[in-house]
Amino acid sequence: MDSILTHKETILTWHQGVTAFDRGSHQESLDILLQIPEASITSRIFYNIGHIYLFLQEYTKAAKNFEAAFEKDCHLAAAFFQCGVALFRNNKFNQARKMFEKSKDCLRDSQYIDYKAVGMTCKLYRCEILFNISTVVAAMTKDPEWALDMLSETDKCEKEPNHVQSIQKAKNQLKDGVTPSIFSLPEKELFRPPKDKIENINKTDYLGQSKVVHTVPGSSVKKPAKQKEEKVIDLPIPKRSSLEPPSRKPPGSNMFKPINSQDSRSSPTPPNRLPPSPTSPFNNESDRLQPSNGKFTNPPGRSSPVPPGRPPPSGPGGRPSPSPTPPMRPPPMSSGRPSPSPPARLPPQSFERLNSAGKGPPARPPPISPSNLSPQSSPINSRGPSPNKLSHKEIIVTWHKAMQVYESGATSEALENLTSIPEPSAKILFNIGSFQLLTNDVANAQKTLELAVEKDEHMAIGFFQQGIALAQQSSYESAWKAFDKARRALRQNDSIDYKQIGLPYKLYECEVLYNQSLMYYHLDDMKLAKEVLELALKKKSEIRHSKIDSAMVQLKASKGFDLFTLPKDAVFKPPASKVENISKVDYLGQKKVVAKFEVRTLVSNGYQK
Repeated sequence: MDSILTHKETILTWHQGVTAFDRGSHQESLDILLQIPEASITSRIFYNIGHIYLFLQEYTKAAKNFEAAFEKDCHLAAAFFQCGVALFRNNKFNQARKMFEKSKDCLRDSQYIDYKAVGMTCKLYRCEILFNISTVVAAMTKDPEWALDMLSETDKCEKEPNHVQSIQKAKNQLKDGVTPSIFSLPEKELFRPPKDKIENINKTDYLGQSKVVHTVPGSSVKKPAKQKEEKVIDLPIPKRSSLEPPSRKPPGSNMFKPINSQDSRSSPTPPNRLPPSPTSPFNNESDRLQPSNGKFTNPPGRSSPVPPGRPPPSGPGGRPSPSPTPPMRPPPMSSGRPSPSPPARLPPQSFERLNSAGKGPPARPPPISPSNLSPQSSPINSRGPSPNKLSHKEIIVTWHKAMQVYESGATSEALENLTSIPEPSAKILFNIGSFQLLTNDVANAQKTLELAVEKDEHMAIGFFQQGIALAQQSSYESAWKAFDKARRALRQNDSIDYKQIGLPYKLYECEVLYNQSLMYYHLDDMKLAKEVLELALKKKSEIRHSKIDSAMVQLKASKGFDLFTLPKDAVFKPPASKVENISKVDYLGQKKVVAKFEVRTLVSNGYQK
């Protein structure tokens, strides 16, 4: 076939062929593997095809596919070895000997090669290769003594119990002038595709289906059928308890006052305007420029205002002196009528008034002095972040030092180390919030954890810890919402293991449901509390989840139960690979003097240093 399969299609066909071979359908397995185009076949798949041909006693085709395998991978000793077996059984002894010699060269100084790591659970031993070489020599030369000498080299090799018996039997056969049978790799062993790729073989659509948002009348575009979305269990939003005050967001930085609650039709209070400047000629409404035919003109009886701060020039006797500037050119005539004069320039005070009224360009804010600034407490550090940015290495060093201090029991000192990092990541913010929970600073812990999930909106354990902080503040409705975000961040998985990213804990869905049930209980909804806790019972999987059974007993007795919290060691640690490379490495080495010149001076009787 001239076409090329995708990597996924190749893996799928490979897996189907191996599965058919395991069932005993060798011809079916061969037909499936032969469907893969030659351009998409790897060395391991060529090996499998040759191995099946060898099992079906088609030695010529087997040798041809083994040759294709080691042409793609010149270090595949198993392909050389099995190719020698196929050639030996096809009575091509000299070519078989060359294949066994090449397989021995692939082992180098090793006693065996274990192929388990690459998908075939068997080992190729050096003693097996030497055994086959001696057998080929016996078949070629009909000289048992030479074959026995070569077989004696296997005594120095590492062997399994079955090897010892086979070698001893071969020695007896050679003494009797009988050529022994050669070793071959197990017939049931093939190269199998990686397990992780087989597990992920189900289609994952990262981009989603195309969606028609607008169609032109008369076009041939049809809207695709709606795809079934993955169902996520939607728990009902709890009703607000009378014991919990309604949560309100703090007012933002808005210059308008809130609308009066008594009269919803009343307009908002306009912002405070700047008082008019006493030097401005537009203090009265009548002094403003008046529109005339869409253009601004001066009011009747008044001349153009003189800009403030610039007194009119005066001559002798208090009379205005003539302007030093040349006289203005008279306006051009158009259709016998003079063109309208340009509008007068507004003075700076009037410009500020327009800015305060919300018209024109924004007014420049007044300068801020350091005395006007009031210190605000931060949820992370009341002293504020350091203005100096740390390098990535310095962050890793500070983070690692804080974890070492925390493991020694000094939580407050570890908290100080982490809060000294100017721009912490989501993991470091999670650690800071967890430390603040341990030091009973619950309010700041909740704010810090909120920053953590803002930086990483997929951190399920961050939402979970935030829900714990809110529950400890008796904000049960907000805590329920945080736990619900944690459950949705699991993405329909029963658990998420954070060990691979530095946190030794596996968060389970049943633990999140357990806490949501407790929130329902505190919000006086016993029915939903029992239903959600029963759902958590069905999903429990570890010993620590026996706490859910005890909670069900308490709930049936209309009693509350304890919150499911994270252990103390559930904190993020920096990557071990980066911590190991913290120490300074001198790649250039110390300087070394390789040549030294002495300065000498010439004197009358010779040289002198």
